[in-house]
Amino acid sequence: MEQTNRHPCFPTLALVVALVLPLVLTGCAPMFFHPSRNPIENPGLAGISREDVFFPSTDGVKLHGWVLRPSGPVKGALLFLHGNAENLSTQVNAVLWLVKEGYIVFAFDYRGYGKSEGTPDIPGVNRDGIAALDQFFRIGGVDAGRVAVFGQSLGGAVAVYAVANSPRKGDVKALIVDGAFAGYRRIVRIIFLLIDSQYDKVDQTSFSGG
Repeated sequence: MEQTNRHPCFPTLALVVALVLPLVLTGCAPMFFHPSRNPIENPGLAGISREDVFFPSTDGVKLHGWVLRPSGPVKGALLFLHGNAENLSTQVNAVLWLVKEGYIVFAFDYRGYGKSEGTPDIPGVNRDGIAALDQFFRIGGVDAGRVAVFGQSLGGAVAVYAVANSPRKGDVKALIVDGAFAGYRRIVRIIFLLIDSQYDKVDQTSFSGG
């Protein structure tokens, strides 16, 4: 029976290809987006006024968000752009304290998250950020002279893009960015380096017989 000689690292090489090829074919979207369609019961929302808002992104994709209103006098308003995982139902915990402090908060889900339609990708979520900022100024009770934009993690990058490219950027009084990365390409490069490093370790072990 004929035997085929295979390099001892063949399984590892196959694993690397299996990991990297889908990322290349899908524009690296799986690295950045981990959405959930299903809402999670959140006891933190108890007693907070919540309004559902549906609005189109700049390319027509239907998006969903919440307007959270304080029970007392309004001090200002804030647009919240959340991170890359789950959806609005859990991510909103980062800003509930602001509602209790007297701020109107408009939080929304990117395409592919929660009740928002579509599939997430980098150009798409950037469009969603611009559309959300425009919708934000249409919300009743929002004082255009007292508005801020807050982006967390992935939302930080989207927030910067949205404010920079929105016709309403001059009306944004504050841009708050928490834990954002410097660039999408840098994240991809770091992940590929980590994969390459692990492959090198296995390769050296295989040749040393360890």
